[in-house]
Amino acid sequence: MAASFESAYRAEFKPVFRVLSRLGVPQGSVEDLVHDVFLTAHRRWGDYDPTRPVRPWLFGIAFRLAADHRALKRHHHEVVDDEAAAQVAAPPTRITDQRDAQRVLDVALARMSDDARAVFVMHDLEERSVPEIAELMGTPVPTAYTRLRTARQVFATVVSAHAEVRS
Repeated sequence: MAASFESAYRAEFKPVFRVLSRLGVPQGSVEDLVHDVFLTAHRRWGDYDPTRPVRPWLFGIAFRLAADHRALKRHHHEVVDDEAAAQVAAPPTRITDQRDAQRVLDVALARMSDDARAVFVMHDLEERSVPEIAELMGTPVPTAYTRLRTARQVFATVVSAHAEVRS
């Protein structure tokens, strides 16, 4: 729990940056969106319940801004990132390479629906509970569990395909 907005900003900047990256925000836009998250949080700081952890509240703001950002990008010319997919199709000899593992994760995240990716990131990577995620996303808990299961299936499929290419 953060005592002030300033302490929340200092403590949560990196986690918010990381979650936006994992929610599919293009690298060139992540820093701007992190600042938008904190501008929104600053404007709404009076609505924040200090008896609750600040990180899930910020992640809720980040999730909504990332979704808005993706919706705006759909109206612009999209450049498909085939480079990451090609790197998974022709991987180096070992997945122990950190960058290779990151590329596999990036491809898996890119193949998930926005909602499934958000639940996967918040649960499996940021270690939030499914009921907490459902509340942040404004969805029923069973829907959040379904999205998590779907995201895990996509992830398993990408990892399996990567392993087959390596064999």
